[in-house]
Amino acid sequence: MDHRTGQRRKPVLQDVVEGATLCDALPHIDFVMSMFLPVDVPRMVADRYQVEMMLNRTTKPLILVTTDLAGYVDAVGMAEAVVGGGAALCRRSRCCLMCRDA
Repeated sequence: MDHRTGQRRKPVLQDVVEGATLCDALPHIDFVMSMFLPVDVPRMVADRYQVEMMLNRTTKPLILVTTDLAGYVDAVGMAEAVVGGGAALCRRSRCCLMCRDA
């Protein structure tokens, strides 16, 4: 349900942005989790768009969902880039990743 119009609709990338931003601002929310995959980006990489939006809009730990192993690898690479590399990600883990096909 679109909270602005009250109409039922499919999720879009801006919903990921707004959801992550809201969760980041709420003091009693300790992590941000993948809620859906947006339909306004290419379906084969929608999980990567979601990961990017979440990584760039919160510093809280993330629970991410990818659709395949390649998405998992890309999500790890994006998280490494945000925290400063693989070693930094191991020291300061920010993400829990789940792959639907694994």
